[in-house]
Amino acid sequence: MKDFKLLYKTEVIDMKKWKAAGLITVAGACVIAIVWGLHGRTKNNAKLLQLDEQVSDDSVIYVALGDSITYGYSLEHAENERFSARIVAYMKQQGMQVVECNQGVNGQLSGDMWQNIKKGKVDLLDHADYVTFCIGTNDALLPFEFFVMQYEDYFYGYSGAGDDSLLWGKINKKTFIRDFEEADRSAEDNLNRFYNNLSDSIDLIRKDSPDCRIAIMTLYNPYRNMDYEISAGGITVNIGQYAEEKISQANTIIRTVCKEKNVVLADCYEAFASSNDIVLNNQNAENYIDPDDHPTAVGQQLIADVFIEALFTK
Repeated sequence: MKDFKLLYKTEVIDMKKWKAAGLITVAGACVIAIVWGLHGRTKNNAKLLQLDEQVSDDSVIYVALGDSITYGYSLEHAENERFSARIVAYMKQQGMQVVECNQGVNGQLSGDMWQNIKKGKVDLLDHADYVTFCIGTNDALLPFEFFVMQYEDYFYGYSGAGDDSLLWGKINKKTFIRDFEEADRSAEDNLNRFYNNLSDSIDLIRKDSPDCRIAIMTLYNPYRNMDYEISAGGITVNIGQYAEEKISQANTIIRTVCKEKNVVLADCYEAFASSNDIVLNNQNAENYIDPDDHPTAVGQQLIADVFIEALFTK
């Protein structure tokens, strides 16, 4: 068992509230990636020089903004398999001379992204012709995922256990409820800032690139089939249902921003919910329990297909 407060510090999440256990979910995987040095800007001198050398008067600049999904976390060949690369492949098939600038950052929240844009830390964004957003999953679920990490054995070993079960001889009910309520408040705080972070990011982009075509994807629920739950003190915490509630809140904000800002909506939520393919890594695991709930290569292709249809065929 690891204590992530020794590994991870952030102004957004106070890790003193959540001790991490063995489960590494979207948030947990992002934390490990951050610790290994992947957190922060993808920009460095060598990469920027390489990008500049690719740009010509005929170039179409595509910037992909987002979190670990955009980055291509867990993919064997991320530079070719992540959705931004697949969008670029399609654009090139249409005869465009495209320069891809993937600015996905593992563990990124919408506030981090907005700050990076505001401070001019996103490569080529001031010359972008196309921009895609994949952001909000960490805002909606990061606090809850740390809560689940702390109580994973109880969720997965005693699903459906209630107040009268032997389970509660091993756990403090008041602590469990307090930790859940704190996680929920933190998620609500994130989501209360999500609208402004997303809306202001779009305004900043259009200030420098007024003709830029922007698309935002709705978020899939990484736990859509996970029915593990615990009831205590009159509340029931169901992993799949809770995640659905928060993802729904985030998607409502995304749809609102798209409508208000005249931004293209790429509805990946519906695409993932209706897919019969293995689109998430955790779908490969027995009993649907697996630490990696990022998209598979098939899932990344699905995201690309939704963006392509929204941007180029509608």
